[in-house]
Amino acid sequence: MHKGEFMNFGKVFEHEIVIQPSSNNGFVVRVGCGLFVYNSLRSMLKDLREYLSDPQKFEKEYNESLNLTGDPQIQQSPQNEVDNGESQ
Repeated sequence: MHKGEFMNFGKVFEHEIVIQPSSNNGFVVRVGCGLFVYNSLRSMLKDLREYLSDPQKFEKEYNESLNLTGDPQIQQSPQNEVDNGESQ
C-alpha cells in the first residue's frame, strides 16, 4: 500500500449470517430475519455456497418460492378423486 491510500472496509454481505450447531447434530442458520434448519452439514454448506456466490439471485428465488414478491395467495392442496362406489 502506498502513502495516501486507504483500505476500504465495508459490509461484504447485506445480512448477518449466524450458524448454530444443534444438539441433534444439525444446524440452525439465521440469515438476516430468515431462519433455516438443516439436518446435514452437506446441505447447509451447499445452500450457503449458493447464497454467498450471488445473494441477490438467491434471495429473489427464495422470495418467489414463498410468493413474497406479489399478492398473497392461498395455497390449495391438489384435489383427490373420491371413490363414491360408482363405476364409470
